[in-house]
This record gives sequence, C-alpha cells and structure tokens, in this order.
Amino acid sequence: MGWLDELLASVPPERKAALRRAAGRERPNSVEAGPVNMGRAAAAHRRIATRNMDELLGMCRMILADGAVEDTEAKFLLDWVESNFQAVQEWPGNVLYQRIISAMVDGKIDPDEESELLDVLHKIVGGPPSLDGPRVSGAIPFDDPAPTIVFPDRAFVLTGQFVYGTRKVVSAAIEDRGGTIASGCSSKTHYLVIGTFGSEEWLHSTHGRKILKAVELKKKGKPIAIVAEQHWATQI
Repeated sequence: MGWLDELLASVPPERKAALRRAAGRERPNSVEAGPVNMGRAAAAHRRIATRNMDELLGMCRMILADGAVEDTEAKFLLDWVESNFQAVQEWPGNVLYQRIISAMVDGKIDPDEESELLDVLHKIVGGPPSLDGPRVSGAIPFDDPAPTIVFPDRAFVLTGQFVYGTRKVVSAAIEDRGGTIASGCSSKTHYLVIGTFGSEEWLHSTHGRKILKAVELKKKGKPIAIVAEQHWATQI
C-alpha cells in the first residue's frame, strides 16, 4: 500500500476521488496527437506549470507573513492543489501536497504539524531543491542507474531532511516494509537515502560525513547504494 492509499484510508469518502485526481491517479482522457500538437501540448504544460508555481509561491509567502498556518489557510492550499491537478506533479506542489493532506486528515492542524508546515513553506519560498537531490559542496555520486530498492532484511541509513515526512515517518515507512534503520554507514549498510532538502554546508556536517563514509565503502567494494529521496519514494 502506497502513502496515498494509507492516507486515503482515513479520509471521508466524498474527498477520495478529488484526492486521487490531484495525485494523478485519475487523469482526464487524452486524445492522440501528432508531433506538432504534442509539441504545443508540452509548451502549454510548461506554461501552466510555471503559472502554478508562481501562484503557489505567492500563497506560501502570504501565509508566512504572520508566521502561522491556520486551518483555513492549509485547507485553502489543499483545495487549490486539488483544483489544479498538474500542480501536484510539479515543484512546489509535489512538496506541499503530502504534508498538507497528512496534516489535514482530521480537519485541523496541531502545533507540531504547524511547525513542520512552516518549515516546509520557508524552504519552498527559498527556492526549489536541485533536481539531482540535495545541494551540497560537490556532486553526490548517486547510483546511476538508480537501483530497485528491496526492503525486507535490508539496512537503511537516512540523512538530510525529507519531503516525504519527518525522519520518524520515513523510518516507519521503511520498517513497515521489513527494512531496518541504522544511525551510520557501515559494511552492513545496504542503502544511504539522502533527503531532498539540503545545505551548501553539508560536507562540513554529520550529513556530509555520512555521504563521504558511503563513498569510501563503495570504493572498498561494499554493496551500499546511494539514492535520492525522489527515487526512494517511487519504490514505496
């Protein structure tokens, strides 16, 4: 069961269809087109994506103006993403969607959820993360091609901040599928998963040291895979 299905299990029936459409599970029927029309469609998609991004960034800035996220504001953002199904597939909609829907399952936001949403909003307003993963001093040697991730009886190390949720949420997703969580990289580590949000100073932090340790292990022939959160989330 994926994260969307897990969340939908506790969502009122009347909202499930809208949520699935917003997540891209149910899309409008398309008509086959030739190369010219496909090119126009791609250009139109880019224009819509850019407009959606600008609008959503503007809304994020307005919400941050008073340093709080009210229930009505979170619901407004969720309704907006649902009404613009393409937004959930593009940054920053894909970042916000899961966090907001998770926080609004019970119809209101508690202080911890508000703190997490504020943190995500601040990061979004600061700019999109690199498409290749977190921004660090020097390129991260992600496995290329990215491997199929096996969870049962595999050890995972996490580093960085995740779009998927808090470290606790990410750890639970792995453990629910039979994997285990380790605090640091070793010869017994199978996967180092690097969260989407990063910092230019990571090579001078514990996060950077985990990455460097994984690189050293790979050079010694240890079968540790270095993967970005974006790939890991597709395997859930």
